[in-house]
Amino acid sequence: MGRNKKHLKSQDDSVFNRKIDTRDERVSATDPKKIVFSLKYFINNQPKKDMQTYSSWEDENRLSKLLEKLQSICDCTLMKAIQEGHIKRYDSFPPSNKTDFKCPPQFKDRQWYVVNKISGQKARVAGVMVQNVFYIIFFDKEHRFWIS
Repeated sequence: MGRNKKHLKSQDDSVFNRKIDTRDERVSATDPKKIVFSLKYFINNQPKKDMQTYSSWEDENRLSKLLEKLQSICDCTLMKAIQEGHIKRYDSFPPSNKTDFKCPPQFKDRQWYVVNKISGQKARVAGVMVQNVFYIIFFDKEHRFWIS
């Protein structure tokens, strides 16, 4: 443990120093082009027939897989993540006959993004991007966000 404290002391502390309430969520502290994730707008009561929550994903051993996937994507720019098939972009929220989810009003005119293939082919998360921040809005364990 002493070694870890010593290692932390040798790092540049400027990355961690900031005034309270001055965080600019649009820019990553280390690389403004790499993706960061936020759960600020996460909705855990959809779809109505099978609500997706942190607990339900943890109970089904999906939450740790999600975190591992998100961590690996944090090393990518959005373009690289799309090219490598980690993320898919949609021009809009899916039409109501192609989804089990309801679009939050504040995001109805936005492009939507999906992190693909979390613990298998079906599970994914859907959200919106603001610069390099991916705001996770929904967990989708059965590929019901955009039904194909």
